[in-house]
Amino acid sequence: MQKDVIEISGKTSKSKRTRQLPLHPLLKAQLKEYFVERKQKGYKTEYLFVSNNRDAGLSVDGMKHWVKRLNTLTGIEFHLHQFRHAFACGLAKNGTSMCDIQKLMGHKDLRMTDRYLRSRGVEELRDDVYKLRIDNLW
Repeated sequence: MQKDVIEISGKTSKSKRTRQLPLHPLLKAQLKEYFVERKQKGYKTEYLFVSNNRDAGLSVDGMKHWVKRLNTLTGIEFHLHQFRHAFACGLAKNGTSMCDIQKLMGHKDLRMTDRYLRSRGVEELRDDVYKLRIDNLW
């Protein structure tokens, strides 16, 4: 792994393309702690999410179980794909361009990125409209 970069493997990506993403400093700190725990347990698998039962990647059923358990513990209903939507919408809310969001999401087509952002409501768009001034429109 390069400094402050995480690689998304094409083997596990829907697009089948490997890409790199900047690593947020808070996530980097959490991952360091996680890797210390993994090392203490003797895990050596290349997969990020590890089964509790063996030194192997977490299976699809294991991920579903993990989500169900977190839903029960927190009382918050969610599914894993919501993280991608939250990521895209958070970037848009912070002023990231559609082209940059497209690249970060790994989308080939900007229309797919647009589908992720369609959930942004009028209140989230209000600040963008308020920033407009007549002298910067053209």
